[in-house]
Amino acid sequence: MPTVEAAGDAGFYELIHRIVRQSHGTLLENRRVRRRIPFEIRQRIAPVEDETTHRLGDFISVPCYDVNGGGLAFFLPDHPRFRQLIVELSCPRKKVYLLAEVAHTVAVYVYPNGDVMPEEMDIGEEGQSGQDSDVVERRVLVGCRFLRRWASGGSTANLGEGNGGITLPGDG
Repeated sequence: MPTVEAAGDAGFYELIHRIVRQSHGTLLENRRVRRRIPFEIRQRIAPVEDETTHRLGDFISVPCYDVNGGGLAFFLPDHPRFRQLIVELSCPRKKVYLLAEVAHTVAVYVYPNGDVMPEEMDIGEEGQSGQDSDVVERRVLVGCRFLRRWASGGSTANLGEGNGGITLPGDG
């Protein structure tokens, strides 16, 4: 008869194999074309509410996940209702504005230690979440692709031709 310790080891190995089977092609890092750098700082975004006129919604502060020269990932409470956005990247002495598009979204669990796990990999028993709602937050990780630079103050000088102007809230 197997010992309690052996049964525990078997359960552990079954869990590892289940995670590996579910993770093929779905781990967050596997989506990246370029290597991203952790970027755990708050930045601001404004949704493009009307893609024809490029009218912007209000800027909101979002917790970021990672960044590279081609894009940024950040967390929202729910899936975004916009396809394009302006990202405001703030440095101590300068702000850079970029037009971006949503490339993908995925529901995730964010743990207090900073770990992020896709919701689809929840390994709790069937019909029962493996997450402790007091400790873990369910969020949506939004990956966006930078399209072009946007000059601050609403100037369209860096938008390129054929994109129209971007109208800031209050500019009508």
